[in-house]
Amino acid sequence: KHFPLPHLIGTRANNNSMLKIGESVYEVFEYIEGERYDRSLKSTFEAGRTLGLYHYILRDFTPKWEPPHGHFHDAEQVFNAFEPMCTAIRRAGGKGADNVDALHKLALKIRDRYQAAADEANSKGVREWEEQIVHSDWHPGNLLFEHQCVLAVLDHDSARIRPRVMDLANGVLQFSMTMGGRDVATWEMHADVDRANQFLRGYDSVNVVTRAELAALPALMQEALVAQAVRPILTNGTFAGLDGYEFLRVVLGKARWIHANLKFTDKSFEPSGA
Repeated sequence: KHFPLPHLIGTRANNNSMLKIGESVYEVFEYIEGERYDRSLKSTFEAGRTLGLYHYILRDFTPKWEPPHGHFHDAEQVFNAFEPMCTAIRRAGGKGADNVDALHKLALKIRDRYQAAADEANSKGVREWEEQIVHSDWHPGNLLFEHQCVLAVLDHDSARIRPRVMDLANGVLQFSMTMGGRDVATWEMHADVDRANQFLRGYDSVNVVTRAELAALPALMQEALVAQAVRPILTNGTFAGLDGYEFLRVVLGKARWIHANLKFTDKSFEPSGA
Protein backbone atom coordinates (compact mmCIF):
# COMPACT_ATOMS: atom_id res chain seq x y z
CA LYS A 1 0.00 0.00 0.00
CA HIS A 2 3.13 2.24 0.05
CA PHE A 3 2.41 3.43 3.59
CA PRO A 4 5.47 4.19 5.78
CA LEU A 5 4.72 1.70 8.55
CA PRO A 6 7.63 0.22 10.54
CA HIS A 7 7.64 -3.58 10.64
CA LEU A 8 6.66 -5.32 13.84
CA ILE A 9 9.27 -7.61 15.38
CA GLY A 10 7.79 -10.91 16.55
CA THR A 11 8.75 -12.74 19.74
CA ARG A 12 11.49 -15.37 19.50
CA ALA A 13 9.32 -18.18 20.83
CA ASN A 14 6.33 -18.05 18.47
CA ASN A 15 6.65 -14.86 16.43
CA ASN A 16 3.83 -13.22 18.37
CA SER A 17 3.44 -9.50 17.66
CA MET A 18 2.59 -8.82 21.31
CA LEU A 19 5.00 -9.31 24.19
CA LYS A 20 3.53 -9.52 27.69
CA ILE A 21 5.73 -8.65 30.66
CA GLY A 22 3.85 -8.75 33.93
CA GLU A 23 0.58 -6.91 33.43
CA SER A 24 1.90 -4.86 30.52
CA VAL A 25 1.69 -5.67 26.80
CA TYR A 26 4.30 -4.35 24.37
CA GLU A 27 4.81 -4.23 20.63
CA VAL A 28 8.34 -3.85 19.29
CA PHE A 29 8.95 -2.17 15.95
CA GLU A 30 12.07 -2.19 13.84
CA TYR A 31 14.51 0.63 14.52
CA ILE A 32 14.37 3.37 11.91
CA GLU A 33 16.80 6.27 11.82
CA GLY A 34 15.09 9.44 10.67
CA GLU A 35 14.82 13.17 11.16
CA ARG A 36 12.50 15.27 13.30
CA TYR A 37 9.81 17.49 11.83
CA ASP A 38 11.48 20.71 10.69
CA ARG A 39 8.32 22.86 10.43
CA SER A 40 8.93 23.47 6.73
CA LEU A 41 5.98 23.77 4.36
CA LYS A 42 7.16 20.73 2.40
CA SER A 43 7.35 18.52 5.49
CA THR A 44 3.95 19.81 6.59
CA PHE A 45 2.44 18.99 3.19
CA GLU A 46 3.89 15.48 3.43
CA ALA A 47 2.51 15.02 6.94
CA GLY A 48 -0.96 15.90 5.66
CA ARG A 49 -0.57 13.72 2.58
CA THR A 50 0.45 10.74 4.70
CA LEU A 51 -2.58 11.16 6.97
CA GLY A 52 -4.78 11.32 3.88
CA LEU A 53 -3.21 8.09 2.65
CA TYR A 54 -3.74 6.47 6.06
CA HIS A 55 -7.44 7.31 5.97
CA TYR A 56 -7.78 6.27 2.32
CA ILE A 57 -6.23 2.85 2.90
CA LEU A 58 -8.42 2.18 5.95
CA ARG A 59 -11.66 3.70 4.65
CA ASP A 60 -13.36 0.32 4.15
CA PHE A 61 -11.43 -1.71 6.72
CA THR A 62 -13.54 -3.59 9.27
CA PRO A 63 -11.52 -4.98 12.21
CA LYS A 64 -12.29 -8.38 13.71
CA TRP A 65 -12.49 -6.82 17.18
CA GLU A 66 -14.48 -3.89 18.51
CA PRO A 67 -12.14 -0.88 18.52
CA PRO A 68 -12.48 2.07 20.92
CA HIS A 69 -14.92 4.82 19.96
CA GLY A 70 -13.90 7.59 22.38
CA HIS A 71 -12.84 10.98 21.10
CA PHE A 72 -12.24 14.59 22.12
CA HIS A 73 -15.49 15.93 20.65
CA ASP A 74 -18.23 16.95 23.09
CA ALA A 75 -16.73 14.50 25.57
CA GLU A 76 -18.25 14.06 29.01
CA GLN A 77 -14.86 13.27 30.52
CA VAL A 78 -13.58 16.66 29.38
CA PHE A 79 -16.54 18.53 30.88
CA ASN A 80 -16.12 16.62 34.14
CA ALA A 81 -12.39 17.34 34.36
CA PHE A 82 -12.35 21.07 35.01
CA GLU A 83 -13.05 21.08 38.75
CA PRO A 84 -10.56 18.30 39.63
CA MET A 85 -8.07 19.93 37.24
CA CYS A 86 -8.21 23.11 39.32
CA THR A 87 -7.59 21.01 42.42
CA ALA A 88 -4.55 19.42 40.75
CA ILE A 89 -3.12 22.84 39.87
CA ARG A 90 -3.51 24.06 43.45
CA ARG A 91 -1.90 20.87 44.73
CA ALA A 92 1.07 21.36 42.38
CA GLY A 93 1.65 24.79 43.91
CA GLY A 94 1.84 26.71 40.65
CA LYS A 95 0.88 30.30 39.89
CA GLY A 96 -2.81 29.54 40.18
CA ALA A 97 -2.52 28.00 43.63
CA ASP A 98 -2.75 31.30 45.51
CA ASN A 99 -5.61 32.78 43.50
CA VAL A 100 -8.39 30.22 43.55
CA ASP A 101 -10.98 32.64 42.17
CA ALA A 102 -8.88 33.53 39.12
CA LEU A 103 -8.11 29.85 38.49
CA HIS A 104 -11.78 28.86 38.56
CA LYS A 105 -12.76 31.78 36.32
CA LEU A 106 -10.12 30.71 33.81
CA ALA A 107 -11.31 27.10 33.89
CA LEU A 108 -14.91 28.25 33.36
CA LYS A 109 -13.93 30.36 30.35
CA ILE A 110 -12.13 27.39 28.79
CA ARG A 111 -15.09 25.13 29.51
CA ASP A 112 -17.44 27.64 27.86
CA ARG A 113 -15.20 27.86 24.78
CA TYR A 114 -15.06 24.06 24.58
CA GLN A 115 -18.87 23.90 24.90
CA ALA A 116 -19.37 26.54 22.21
CA ALA A 117 -16.99 24.74 19.85
CA ALA A 118 -18.73 21.40 20.48
CA ASP A 119 -22.12 22.98 19.80
CA GLU A 120 -20.83 24.47 16.56
CA ALA A 121 -19.41 21.14 15.40
CA ASN A 122 -22.66 19.37 16.30
CA SER A 123 -24.65 21.96 14.35
CA LYS A 124 -22.67 20.93 11.27
CA GLY A 125 -23.68 17.29 11.74
CA VAL A 126 -20.30 15.87 12.77
CA ARG A 127 -21.86 13.18 14.96
CA GLU A 128 -23.76 11.75 12.00
CA TRP A 129 -20.81 11.50 9.64
CA GLU A 130 -19.46 8.13 8.57
CA GLU A 131 -16.86 6.61 10.88
CA GLN A 132 -13.68 4.69 10.11
CA ILE A 133 -10.41 3.66 11.73
CA VAL A 134 -8.30 6.74 12.50
CA HIS A 135 -4.83 7.16 14.00
CA SER A 136 -6.00 9.51 16.77
CA ASP A 137 -2.51 10.76 17.74
CA TRP A 138 -1.18 12.45 14.59
CA HIS A 139 1.44 14.93 15.73
CA PRO A 140 5.06 15.76 14.80
CA GLY A 141 6.52 13.50 17.49
CA ASN A 142 4.94 10.44 15.90
CA LEU A 143 6.38 10.98 12.43
CA LEU A 144 9.96 10.45 11.27
CA PHE A 145 11.18 12.28 8.17
CA GLU A 146 13.92 11.93 5.59
CA HIS A 147 14.60 14.75 3.14
CA GLN A 148 11.28 16.34 4.22
CA CYS A 149 9.30 13.22 3.34
CA VAL A 150 7.59 10.98 5.91
CA LEU A 151 9.80 7.96 6.54
CA ALA A 152 7.78 6.28 9.30
CA VAL A 153 4.54 6.71 11.25
CA LEU A 154 4.71 5.62 14.89
CA ASP A 155 2.40 4.94 17.86
CA HIS A 156 -0.67 3.19 16.52
CA ASP A 157 -2.02 2.15 19.91
CA SER A 158 -4.48 5.07 20.03
CA ALA A 159 -6.26 3.98 16.84
CA ARG A 160 -10.04 4.00 17.12
CA ILE A 161 -13.24 4.49 15.15
CA ARG A 162 -14.62 7.97 14.64
CA PRO A 163 -15.28 10.41 11.76
CA ARG A 164 -12.02 11.07 9.91
CA VAL A 165 -12.50 14.83 10.24
CA MET A 166 -11.61 14.56 13.94
CA ASP A 167 -8.22 13.08 13.01
CA LEU A 168 -7.81 15.74 10.34
CA ALA A 169 -8.65 18.56 12.78
CA ASN A 170 -6.09 17.30 15.28
CA GLY A 171 -3.48 17.02 12.53
CA VAL A 172 -4.07 20.59 11.33
CA LEU A 173 -3.88 21.79 14.93
CA GLN A 174 -0.67 19.93 15.75
CA PHE A 175 1.17 20.91 12.57
CA SER A 176 0.17 24.59 12.72
CA MET A 177 0.91 25.07 16.42
CA THR A 178 3.19 27.94 17.41
CA MET A 179 5.10 27.51 20.65
CA GLY A 180 7.85 29.19 22.62
CA GLY A 181 10.30 28.39 25.37
CA ARG A 182 9.78 27.49 29.00
CA ASP A 183 8.25 30.89 29.76
CA VAL A 184 4.68 30.25 28.63
CA ALA A 185 3.78 33.92 29.11
CA THR A 186 5.87 34.76 26.01
CA TRP A 187 4.01 32.36 23.70
CA GLU A 188 2.07 33.80 20.79
CA MET A 189 -1.60 32.91 20.40
CA HIS A 190 -1.86 32.59 16.63
CA ALA A 191 -1.58 29.43 14.57
CA ASP A 192 0.75 29.20 11.57
CA VAL A 193 -1.81 29.63 8.79
CA ASP A 194 0.62 28.69 6.01
CA ARG A 195 1.35 25.36 7.66
CA ALA A 196 -2.36 24.75 8.30
CA ASN A 197 -3.05 25.26 4.60
CA GLN A 198 -0.15 23.06 3.52
CA PHE A 199 -1.29 20.21 5.76
CA LEU A 200 -4.77 20.39 4.24
CA ARG A 201 -3.41 20.57 0.70
CA GLY A 202 -1.29 17.51 1.34
CA TYR A 203 -4.27 15.58 2.71
CA ASP A 204 -6.50 16.66 -0.18
CA SER A 205 -3.91 15.59 -2.74
CA VAL A 206 -4.69 11.93 -2.00
CA ASN A 207 -8.04 12.04 -0.15
CA VAL A 208 -10.50 14.80 -1.01
CA VAL A 209 -11.55 17.06 1.86
CA THR A 210 -15.24 17.98 1.67
CA ARG A 211 -16.59 21.49 2.16
CA ALA A 212 -18.57 20.23 5.15
CA GLU A 213 -15.36 18.97 6.76
CA LEU A 214 -13.61 22.28 6.09
CA ALA A 215 -16.45 24.13 7.79
CA ALA A 216 -16.19 21.93 10.90
CA LEU A 217 -12.41 22.07 11.28
CA PRO A 218 -11.97 25.25 13.37
CA ALA A 219 -14.49 24.14 16.00
CA LEU A 220 -12.95 20.68 16.22
CA MET A 221 -9.45 22.16 16.45
CA GLN A 222 -10.53 24.16 19.50
CA GLU A 223 -11.99 21.05 21.12
CA ALA A 224 -8.85 19.04 20.45
CA LEU A 225 -6.69 21.81 21.90
CA VAL A 226 -8.67 21.93 25.14
CA ALA A 227 -9.06 18.17 25.53
CA GLN A 228 -5.36 17.49 25.05
CA ALA A 229 -4.41 20.10 27.64
CA VAL A 230 -6.87 18.93 30.27
CA ARG A 231 -5.70 15.34 30.70
CA PRO A 232 -2.05 15.88 31.75
CA ILE A 233 -2.93 18.90 33.90
CA LEU A 234 -5.63 16.85 35.59
CA THR A 235 -3.01 14.23 36.43
CA ASN A 236 -0.05 16.39 37.44
CA GLY A 237 -1.24 19.97 37.77
CA THR A 238 1.28 20.84 35.05
CA PHE A 239 1.68 20.34 31.30
CA ALA A 240 5.02 18.81 30.28
CA GLY A 241 6.59 20.51 33.28
CA LEU A 242 5.03 23.88 32.44
CA ASP A 243 2.93 25.73 34.99
CA GLY A 244 -0.65 24.48 34.66
CA TYR A 245 -2.34 27.84 35.23
CA GLU A 246 -0.14 29.70 32.75
CA PHE A 247 -0.54 26.94 30.19
CA LEU A 248 -4.33 27.11 30.48
CA ARG A 249 -4.15 30.83 29.77
CA VAL A 250 -2.33 30.00 26.54
CA VAL A 251 -4.91 27.33 25.68
CA LEU A 252 -7.73 29.83 26.09
CA GLY A 253 -5.90 32.43 24.02
CA LYS A 254 -5.16 29.98 21.21
CA ALA A 255 -8.72 28.63 21.19
CA ARG A 256 -10.09 32.16 20.97
CA TRP A 257 -7.69 32.98 18.14
CA ILE A 258 -8.80 29.94 16.16
CA HIS A 259 -12.45 30.84 16.76
CA ALA A 260 -11.94 34.43 15.61
CA ASN A 261 -9.58 33.87 12.68
CA LEU A 262 -9.83 30.42 11.12
CA LYS A 263 -12.69 29.74 8.77
CA PHE A 264 -11.77 27.47 5.89
CA THR A 265 -14.19 28.58 3.22
CA ASP A 266 -13.23 26.76 0.03
CA LYS A 267 -10.80 24.33 -1.57
CA SER A 268 -8.05 26.95 -1.64
CA PHE A 269 -7.95 26.34 2.15
CA GLU A 270 -7.32 30.02 2.75
CA PRO A 271 -8.89 31.01 6.09
CA SER A 272 -10.99 34.15 5.98
CA GLY A 273 -10.11 36.88 8.44
CA ALA A 274 -6.57 35.62 9.14
